[in-house]
Amino acid sequence: MTFSVYFDPHVDAQTAVRAVTNLLPTDIQQAGSFDGVNNDGSKYPLGSCVELVYASNALGDAVSCINPTWTGDRNKVNFELYSGNTSSSDGADTPYKPHSIHLALVGIGGENRGLDGVIHC
Repeated sequence: MTFSVYFDPHVDAQTAVRAVTNLLPTDIQQAGSFDGVNNDGSKYPLGSCVELVYASNALGDAVSCINPTWTGDRNKVNFELYSGNTSSSDGADTPYKPHSIHLALVGIGGENRGLDGVIHC
């Protein structure tokens, strides 16, 4: 349960957050904010992102209706903000710049922590 939002031209972080939260239930509340880094093996060692976590009871109810066997945190949605692009193997291809957001990856569930406990892009 994920989707991507692209901004072209790039926007500032506040505009990106507003655009994404306008797509979500009205009871949405921010539950966390984390700086993300790429995995150690990334070909973009300086790539980074910011991950925001929001909670919504309405979202949890909708997830329960659509997928009653969902095992993740169904009340939470996270979105990662990128100034460039990202790949599953290498993470962010550029450092995060709050005044230049190109991509928001949005997904149901809590924060995107690796086995090392770090938020990964």
